Amino acid sequence: MVAKPEIAVSHVEELFRDDLGQCWSPAKVTLNWPSVTGIAGPSITIDVVASARPEMTLEQLYKAHLSAAHDVLSAGLLAMEEPAFETKNDMRVSRGQPAVEIDQKPDPSARKP
Repeated sequence: MVAKPEIAVSHVEELFRDDLGQCWSPAKVTLNWPSVTGIAGPSITIDVVASARPEMTLEQLYKAHLSAAHDVLSAGLLAMEEPAFETKNDMRVSRGQPAVEIDQKPDPSARKP
Protein backbone atom coordinates (compact mmCIF):
# COMPACT_ATOMS: atom_id res chain seq x y z
CA MET A 1 0.00 0.00 0.00
CA VAL A 2 1.69 3.16 -1.19
CA ALA A 3 -0.70 5.91 -0.14
CA LYS A 4 -0.83 7.29 3.37
CA PRO A 5 -4.17 7.16 5.16
CA GLU A 6 -6.26 10.13 6.16
CA ILE A 7 -6.39 10.22 9.96
CA ALA A 8 -9.38 11.61 11.84
CA VAL A 9 -10.00 11.81 15.59
CA SER A 10 -13.61 12.10 16.71
CA HIS A 11 -14.20 12.98 20.35
CA VAL A 12 -17.07 10.87 21.58
CA GLU A 13 -17.76 12.40 24.99
CA GLU A 14 -16.57 15.01 27.42
CA LEU A 15 -13.76 14.22 29.84
CA PHE A 16 -14.75 11.98 32.71
CA ARG A 17 -13.09 11.16 36.03
CA ASP A 18 -12.44 7.66 37.33
CA ASP A 19 -12.61 6.56 40.97
CA LEU A 20 -9.06 7.84 41.54
CA GLY A 21 -9.85 11.29 40.18
CA GLN A 22 -7.91 10.87 36.93
CA CYS A 23 -9.43 12.42 33.81
CA TRP A 24 -9.97 10.42 30.64
CA SER A 25 -11.12 11.28 27.13
CA PRO A 26 -12.75 8.66 24.89
CA ALA A 27 -12.46 9.05 21.11
CA LYS A 28 -12.57 7.20 17.82
CA VAL A 29 -9.45 7.29 15.66
CA THR A 30 -10.14 6.46 12.01
CA LEU A 31 -7.59 5.73 9.31
CA ASN A 32 -8.91 5.76 5.72
CA TRP A 33 -6.76 4.90 2.73
CA PRO A 34 -7.78 6.31 -0.65
CA SER A 35 -9.49 4.10 -3.20
CA VAL A 36 -7.51 2.88 -6.18
CA THR A 37 -8.93 2.14 -9.64
CA GLY A 38 -12.47 1.82 -8.34
CA ILE A 39 -11.59 -0.45 -5.42
CA ALA A 40 -12.43 0.94 -2.00
CA GLY A 41 -9.38 1.50 0.17
CA PRO A 42 -9.05 -0.14 3.56
CA SER A 43 -10.04 1.62 6.76
CA ILE A 44 -9.59 1.09 10.48
CA THR A 45 -11.58 2.61 13.34
CA ILE A 46 -10.15 2.30 16.83
CA ASP A 47 -11.98 3.17 20.04
CA VAL A 48 -9.49 4.66 22.48
CA VAL A 49 -9.48 6.30 25.88
CA ALA A 50 -6.61 8.70 26.52
CA SER A 51 -5.39 10.20 29.75
CA ALA A 52 -6.40 13.87 29.79
CA ARG A 53 -6.38 17.04 31.83
CA PRO A 54 -9.05 19.76 31.75
CA GLU A 55 -6.44 22.39 30.80
CA MET A 56 -5.18 20.47 27.72
CA THR A 57 -5.42 22.16 24.34
CA LEU A 58 -7.21 20.42 21.49
CA GLU A 59 -3.83 19.74 19.86
CA GLN A 60 -2.53 18.06 23.03
CA LEU A 61 -5.70 15.99 23.29
CA TYR A 62 -5.40 15.03 19.60
CA LYS A 63 -1.81 13.85 20.20
CA ALA A 64 -2.91 11.88 23.30
CA HIS A 65 -5.58 10.09 21.26
CA LEU A 66 -3.10 9.32 18.46
CA SER A 67 -0.65 7.96 21.03
CA ALA A 68 -3.39 5.74 22.50
CA ALA A 69 -4.28 4.48 19.00
CA HIS A 70 -0.60 3.74 18.33
CA ASP A 71 -0.43 1.69 21.54
CA VAL A 72 -3.56 -0.27 20.60
CA LEU A 73 -2.31 -1.00 17.06
CA SER A 74 1.14 -2.04 18.32
CA ALA A 75 -0.34 -4.40 20.91
CA GLY A 76 -2.67 -5.88 18.27
CA LEU A 77 0.17 -6.48 15.80
CA LEU A 78 2.31 -8.11 18.49
CA ALA A 79 -0.57 -10.40 19.46
CA MET A 80 -1.06 -11.41 15.82
CA GLU A 81 2.63 -12.35 15.51
CA GLU A 82 2.47 -14.95 18.29
CA PRO A 83 3.08 -18.44 16.85
CA ALA A 84 -0.06 -19.92 18.43
CA PHE A 85 -2.24 -17.26 16.78
CA GLU A 86 -0.56 -17.65 13.40
CA THR A 87 -0.75 -21.45 13.39
CA LYS A 88 -4.41 -21.52 14.42
CA ASN A 89 -5.41 -18.94 11.79
CA ASP A 90 -3.09 -19.78 8.89
CA MET A 91 -5.27 -20.41 5.83
CA ARG A 92 -2.37 -20.89 3.41
CA VAL A 93 -1.83 -24.19 1.64
CA SER A 94 1.44 -25.82 2.67
CA ARG A 95 4.15 -25.37 0.10
CA GLY A 96 4.66 -28.26 -2.27
CA GLN A 97 1.52 -30.16 -1.26
CA PRO A 98 -1.82 -30.08 -3.04
CA ALA A 99 -4.65 -28.97 -0.79
CA VAL A 100 -6.26 -32.45 -1.01
CA GLU A 101 -3.18 -34.16 0.48
CA ILE A 102 -2.82 -31.84 3.47
CA ASP A 103 -5.72 -33.35 5.44
CA GLN A 104 -4.79 -36.94 4.54
CA LYS A 105 -2.57 -38.81 6.96
CA PRO A 106 -0.23 -41.48 5.57
CA ASP A 107 -1.48 -45.04 5.86
CA PRO A 108 1.19 -47.07 7.70
CA SER A 109 0.02 -50.34 6.06
CA ALA A 110 0.64 -48.83 2.62
CA ARG A 111 4.41 -48.62 3.19
CA LYS A 112 6.63 -50.59 0.88
CA PRO A 113 9.05 -53.09 2.52
